[in-house]
Amino acid sequence: MAWIESHTVLIRHRKLKELAHALRLKDVYVMGHLHALWYAALEQQEDGDLSGWTDGFIAASACYTGDAPQFVLLLQTHGWLNGKVLHDWLDYAGKYLTKKYHSSNRARLAEIWSKHGRNYGTGNIQEAFRKQKVTLPNQPNLPTTTSSSANADVPPDIAAKPQTSPYSPEFELFWKDYPRKVGKGAAYARWRSKGPPLDAVLAALKVQKRCEQWQDITLIPHPETWLNQRRWEDDPAAYSPAKAKAATDNYAYEEAEALSKRGRTPHDA
Repeated sequence: MAWIESHTVLIRHRKLKELAHALRLKDVYVMGHLHALWYAALEQQEDGDLSGWTDGFIAASACYTGDAPQFVLLLQTHGWLNGKVLHDWLDYAGKYLTKKYHSSNRARLAEIWSKHGRNYGTGNIQEAFRKQKVTLPNQPNLPTTTSSSANADVPPDIAAKPQTSPYSPEFELFWKDYPRKVGKGAAYARWRSKGPPLDAVLAALKVQKRCEQWQDITLIPHPETWLNQRRWEDDPAAYSPAKAKAATDNYAYEEAEALSKRGRTPHDA
């Protein structure tokens, strides 16, 4: 019997609450829709890659009866889908898949793990970074072996100096400019796998940060999602600049607030 791992914290998770708010549904209903989608994926698309599924089929699999394209868009916006790949799928299905294939088909596990930017080993993101000799933030440095000749010409004071950041300078420039700073380690893994051109990324962000949608931080894609979907390639025309708030609106608001403090209403003025 197939099963997924589900944690009690999910009902209180910020991403779930943001999705529930966007869908105008109760948190518990959204949790049910997510679990229904995960169950369907484990039975029919165990690698978590739903690229072959239409928006309608994704919504139906989640038992959601509203606007299917909007539902999928909100799943992507709030970090539950990376494109059409289930976000953090291995956190939910990894243990079951490992038990299913560890002895009989390790190549299948390697194939599934690679779809999520990971190397099959322990099945977690730290393992992928360890094999790539990259250190995640707030993680202990992992030992690496180096030959004595490799550092033969390096002054001792420089050779002994620890690396101050596990991230590349190009990624740090992207991170500095990206307005929604969540999931830095996962975003860096995606940056390494996609290899985006920094100039194009920064130019796209300059346009997209001015659009109407990005004025609400909850509607800004997570950086890992943005990179996975190659959003730097989006047509700039798709991002309408945010409308400036009219001065008359500000004045009307300030006037109403001043009257309210004096116990009066605009109709009394």
